[in-house]
Amino acid sequence: MAERRMMSKKIIHSDAFLDMPATSQNLYFHLLLEADDEGFVNSPKRIQRTIGASDGDAQMLIAKKFILSFESGVIVIKHWRIHNYIQNDRFKVSSHFEERSKLVIKDNNAYSLNDGYNLDTNCTPSLGEDSIGKVSIVENIDQNDFDLFWKHYPKKVGKDKALIAWKKKKNKPSIQEILEAVQRYKLSKTVRDGFVCHPTTWINEGRWSDEVELSDYDKAKAIQEHTGMSAEDTLEIQLAEAQRKWEEENGGMR
Repeated sequence: MAERRMMSKKIIHSDAFLDMPATSQNLYFHLLLEADDEGFVNSPKRIQRTIGASDGDAQMLIAKKFILSFESGVIVIKHWRIHNYIQNDRFKVSSHFEERSKLVIKDNNAYSLNDGYNLDTNCTPSLGEDSIGKVSIVENIDQNDFDLFWKHYPKKVGKDKALIAWKKKKNKPSIQEILEAVQRYKLSKTVRDGFVCHPTTWINEGRWSDEVELSDYDKAKAIQEHTGMSAEDTLEIQLAEAQRKWEEENGGMR
């Protein structure tokens, strides 16, 4: 197993990560350090006790989907493959074959559960000792996630209805994935032209799964509008503008 571990700023500097308590962030760092070369940790409870983290900290990481938990007690770092790339001559295959068989690798290189395995039953706090506190933690996380969504979504109307839709929507992706989808949506020509979906509709329809295609011109124009620069300020924007005009004149041919 490799002795060094890397951390992606894309993950640990995200609003979703920094919104967690420092104790939950600290537990995540220690789990990251102790994981095997595929991101699995077979003794998360030991690590939690060693650093003095609480069950609430672990529950926070699960509910925020920074780690995925299995019935065996093993956990896996969801964004492991974004954090780390280990060379073949140093890579050691994980011994957690059963848990690995329940995972798929998404296009963004993050782990996710395959369709035949439902993690929700393992992540939802069971009723019993400390259940009230744990349920409260999950509810607070869901509220905090919605607040982050609302902060970044480009249309601020019908907040109460949007919150109800958010709480009713099951099997949402992680807040980080939702925020990335919102960012793609904001860059689209539709939004820049002023046609923005109502937030309640966006949530109810799971629009974070939409495939938003951005042309070079869309990206360049969005940068131009965001920074306030003129088209002459960057070569990329000038080239994109020329490409758009050429495509219009030639019927979209390349």
